[in-house]
Amino acid sequence: MVRNLMHPHIVPYTHVRELVASPNIQIFMPVYEGNLYNLLEEPRVDGKEGVRNIISQMLYQMLQALDFVHSRNPQIIHRDIKPPNILYRGNNFFLTDFGIAKAVDTSNTVVGTPNYMAPEVREKREQTSKVDIWGLGVTVVACLENPKDFEEEGSRTDGEKWYEYLQKSLSQHHSSSLASMVSVDPDGRPAADELLRQHWPTGATLSSAAAPLSPQPSGTITPVLMDWVRTVTETQPARPVKRKRSSYDAQLPPPKRFHLMDNVDSNPEGQRRIFTLFRGEHTFSGLIEWTTAMPKTLEPCLAVVEERLPTDENRPEEARTLVFNHFFNDGPRIGLVYKCVEQPIDLREAITRIPKPSPEHRRALGRTIATQVRSLYVHFQINHPALRTESFIFFVNSDPNLTTPYILDWARLASPEMYQHPEHQAGKPLWSDHVWSLMMVLSEIADWKPLEKEILDHAELRSRKLERKRLVTNPSWKDAMTAEFFQFGFEFLEKDRSTLEEYSRWKVKRFYDRLCKLLEPL
Repeated sequence: MVRNLMHPHIVPYTHVRELVASPNIQIFMPVYEGNLYNLLEEPRVDGKEGVRNIISQMLYQMLQALDFVHSRNPQIIHRDIKPPNILYRGNNFFLTDFGIAKAVDTSNTVVGTPNYMAPEVREKREQTSKVDIWGLGVTVVACLENPKDFEEEGSRTDGEKWYEYLQKSLSQHHSSSLASMVSVDPDGRPAADELLRQHWPTGATLSSAAAPLSPQPSGTITPVLMDWVRTVTETQPARPVKRKRSSYDAQLPPPKRFHLMDNVDSNPEGQRRIFTLFRGEHTFSGLIEWTTAMPKTLEPCLAVVEERLPTDENRPEEARTLVFNHFFNDGPRIGLVYKCVEQPIDLREAITRIPKPSPEHRRALGRTIATQVRSLYVHFQINHPALRTESFIFFVNSDPNLTTPYILDWARLASPEMYQHPEHQAGKPLWSDHVWSLMMVLSEIADWKPLEKEILDHAELRSRKLERKRLVTNPSWKDAMTAEFFQFGFEFLEKDRSTLEEYSRWKVKRFYDRLCKLLEPL
């Protein structure tokens, strides 16, 4: 049903996939520049006036979207309107996170984000479309006020004082007529179409008009409510992904730890997590290059490549499914599924099946992979959350010499233990632990032998002395990669943890530059 909500200001769901061996659901949708908080965080030359213009534009477009869903039959009520659920691209805003729509027996369940809950939701009274008007009004307040002050005010005040704070903020900072959006009495709140007629009587020039509503059947039907379980505290908005290549060396804070978002759907078999993946466009050397059309980079590698939009029932059994995700600071942001006729193999499988290549070949492969990880880190500020040999795949029919690896990830939270830094295993993860994982992958390439878990369970390895000694002194490694390379890598990892925590990204970039230099042909 949610897939049928086609509107210029509602994020479309392109495809939904239910996993066979898991209770999880994957939802595919377009990629956007960020959410409303991200946009307001960006430096502005027009100051407060620019912020007000953004809010006015957002308000108009969100009222269009709410008018659309509230006019459906059965009526759809979002119930979790807030800045993180409003995305933007250019000058347009889009309502998202509808989750999985379901008709509920009662309309007085307590769902949503506390600071954005309407009074009738808190008090478990009947809920109507007016709860979305309240949420949008609170969203305007959250954007006008300092986010930190807004959260603190919401945590220390409750009831009438909180409602007075919201009404006062709307009256002072925006428009006294908008204060009715946060009226305690639902009947005192105007509907979305009333607000549109009141504030934009002749139509707005800020956005294209909404598509005409489809004729809806007459009759009274129980509204469809969006069922939510809040699993992630959103007290601090995530920063948008930086794509400007001129700022590679800018000093940025360490990225947030990877976490999964965010909705849980109840079904007869229990709860299942809903993963939201986005379609978009990211291209640079070494990564699978793809757009909304056929990816040119994969054309020589695959006999057939096409976007996977049909349902699982329509998918031929012999077709391989390849999922590629970028993991940004605030969770999965990009995803695409390709139907591949040729079956790829991963690096671990290649090491097991293919005879040991020449030292020059192994050295070149190691440098290619190190360069790819460097590109992820430097160009897109992405820490690969589960780096391991299985993260690199090849299409051997078109690439028998294994010269073109592609990076991918299978939505794992962390690398397997054998690729984790010993202190990471001890519960002390660090944002630069992917450097250790990369060194482990390169060690497998150098020795052309899969890493054995038993080796890493050894007590001496936890102090990192045995592994460093083995990598630096074992002659079988030197024919492919110099001892200097491993000495350099592990000296980086031997840094005091508190010192390493303070490393800025440009220092890690210099590490990768030096590491790739050491892997150049002899």
